[in-house]
Formats: sequence, structure tokens, C-alpha cells
Amino acid sequence: GELVTLKEHGLKIISVVLNNRSWGWMEWVAKLNYGREYFALPDVPFARVAEALGLRGMRVGRPEDLKPALIEAIEAPESAVIEVESAIWEAPIPAYREALAELQQREPAGAFAGNLGG
Repeated sequence: GELVTLKEHGLKIISVVLNNRSWGWMEWVAKLNYGREYFALPDVPFARVAEALGLRGMRVGRPEDLKPALIEAIEAPESAVIEVESAIWEAPIPAYREALAELQQREPAGAFAGNLGG
């Protein structure tokens, strides 16, 4: 709904979506607290959704591609969605990363490999 509003009112906003193809941190909160996951999402193509609405959409898969995408978004006349591909375990929340690292140290080697996409 927010993207439609941006288009409808001609507003210029740049959104950066960290797409880990899941509710990664919510999934791991459930694993850390309850020993299993409760969340799963399909791989939503956020950049393509933006394009379908007439906005700028870009998908970034490598760190070195983020700066050019940001420059393109800044220079574009319309709003933009920059979709940054990330691993399920990547999260911008330090406490989450610390708890996950602690849990992984307690578990046997490779116990989480399948769940982490590796």
C-alpha cells in the first residue's frame, strides 16, 4: 500500500529492503526461545513489485553494487526500492547476532547449516 501511495502522490522516497527470503530475525527469535521456527515467507521480488507500480526497482546481490544503486535511486525522478539480497542469518540487530553466535557455539558443528542456507 505504501508504494501505491508514493506513486499516486508523486512522492520521492528511497526504500532499502534487506531481503533474506524469510522473517529471518523473527525465525531465529523463535528458534532461540522455543527451539523451532514458526515463520516462513516466499521469496518476494520487492524490486519487481516496485517496477510493476511504476517506481524504480533495483536488486543488489553484492556489496559493491549498493553504492551505484543508491546513486541511481537518488538521481531517479521517482521513488525507488533497492532490494538487497542477504542470507537468512544476517540481521542489523546486534543482540540477535550475539544470541545466535552463542547458540551456535553450544550446538554441534553444522547443526544449523541447513537452516542458514549453507
